[in-house]
Amino acid sequence: MGTILLVILEGVILGISVSAPVGPIGVLCIQRTLNKGRNFGLVSGIGAALADTFYAVLAAFGISFVVLDPHNYAFRLIGGTILIVVGVKMFFTDPIAQIRKPTRKRSYLGYFASTFFLTLTNPLTVVFFAASFATLGLTKYSGHPSYLVLMVISVLVGALLWWFSLVFTINAFRKKFRLRSLWWINKISGLLIALLAVVSIIFLFVD
Repeated sequence: MGTILLVILEGVILGISVSAPVGPIGVLCIQRTLNKGRNFGLVSGIGAALADTFYAVLAAFGISFVVLDPHNYAFRLIGGTILIVVGVKMFFTDPIAQIRKPTRKRSYLGYFASTFFLTLTNPLTVVFFAASFATLGLTKYSGHPSYLVLMVISVLVGALLWWFSLVFTINAFRKKFRLRSLWWINKISGLLIALLAVVSIIFLFVD
């Protein structure tokens, strides 16, 4: 029983730890929650959590895959470049004009898929998971598949706890933002995402 609780605790902490740093994905979820609403922030957070869990599955079961290699420069470069494009587009998008457009049906699946893919290709996520699982020493559970499955589920729970807490907190203050504030939030969010992506790409050539 003690080992089971330890596995759950380690998994939840790891899930929260990989999600909590306010990197490009965090900024993106915050921006979507403020501009689009709670549900769009939630589906974005779920996409990020499932992408993190994908890494947890690969690491926990010792599957050799290209995305787990922190020195895979091509993969990290693609992810960083996409994030720069996302940041620049966000910077030049006018949220006030979008809000004043006639209401139209938007795809939750599109927001989920975009965040899922961006989290998978985010260089910072790749490096974090490679380091975390190496430090955590998951080999101690290698002879117990049930523990590994429990670890992966716990990572998902921890990640979802973080994203749901973040989105609900941001949404609680959403109505207090004036339209002009959303304009500045778009500028700052886009700039942060682009800068963080540029920094991660720079580290490709210095690590």
